[in-house]
Amino acid sequence: MKWELDWLLTAQNASGGSGGVPDKLTAAVFENYGTMPDSDGSKRYFTGIGTAMTANVVAVMAEAARIYQDLAPTDAAKYLAAAQLGYQYLQANTGPAVAANETTLTTGHYYETDPDNRLWAAAEMWETTGDPAALADFETRAKAVNLTVDADFDWANVENLGFYTYLLSQRADASTRDPAVVSGLTTSLMTAADGLAMTAATNAFGRGIGDSYYWGSNGSVARSAMTLWVANTLSPNPTYLDAIEMQVDFLLGRNFYDRSQVTMVGYHPPQSPHHGPSTGDRVADPWPGLLVGGANSTSTMSLPASDYNWVDLAGDYDVNEIAINWITPFVYATAALTPAAM
Repeated sequence: MKWELDWLLTAQNASGGSGGVPDKLTAAVFENYGTMPDSDGSKRYFTGIGTAMTANVVAVMAEAARIYQDLAPTDAAKYLAAAQLGYQYLQANTGPAVAANETTLTTGHYYETDPDNRLWAAAEMWETTGDPAALADFETRAKAVNLTVDADFDWANVENLGFYTYLLSQRADASTRDPAVVSGLTTSLMTAADGLAMTAATNAFGRGIGDSYYWGSNGSVARSAMTLWVANTLSPNPTYLDAIEMQVDFLLGRNFYDRSQVTMVGYHPPQSPHHGPSTGDRVADPWPGLLVGGANSTSTMSLPASDYNWVDLAGDYDVNEIAINWITPFVYATAALTPAAM
């Protein structure tokens, strides 16, 4: 984790010291699938600065500064400085979202808007520094989205991450939060968690998001555990923990296929994820701990479109791709079930 944080510092520096962060570092085209990183000679390019990505990095660096304060205070200071520099960039660029021009690249483009990213950044900056301006920034943005916690979210809307930090604040001066914002977000989060728990209890496979199967829906199953855990922290209830366990059960084999969706973990796990190093390293087993995207009702690559069309083939990226925004919440969900978390 620290290796990646330190790499992000170099990405911020690549923007000329402004505090902004490039949207991505990429080759002009996707590398040959199955080529190991140390064998790939493709020239790579930093794109231009993106305000959404800058806000994400501000949030991550601010949180890292808290986590590393006791473990590595010198590094924590670097992370905080990066967060503050990035936040200054955001404050100086408050107009329409800035997105990099990637028309010469064919490796995908993601961010066009940034209010949710800025909201998350403000929450983490306040939690780390206690800056009243950051608190006001967060609360203004939270009110603008009607204090609504989404039961199902992904990279395109990271508001929930800011809401979690705000509601679980460990600051001694947490009483300075606007009571109306605290109350509204708490009510919305508990409503979302209750809905997830109720759906999980009645769904054939225990999925809190019900019978919705789309690109990366396994990630949504895992992410629902985040809202459930925050709800349990605010108002302990075994029902929330039961629901988290059902999400993990689904991902480890309680599903239509009677198969785990995580490589090298659980019963009859995937052997052929869409993951270049797993294919290219000449090792029979895939890299462990990779959560595949799962069934996608709109996919027709190898099977008819349906809710149960997952197939364990590396070439079927729309059902067997892996992504960090799916794997990370799976780690969160399993950690939530450890004795220390409960």
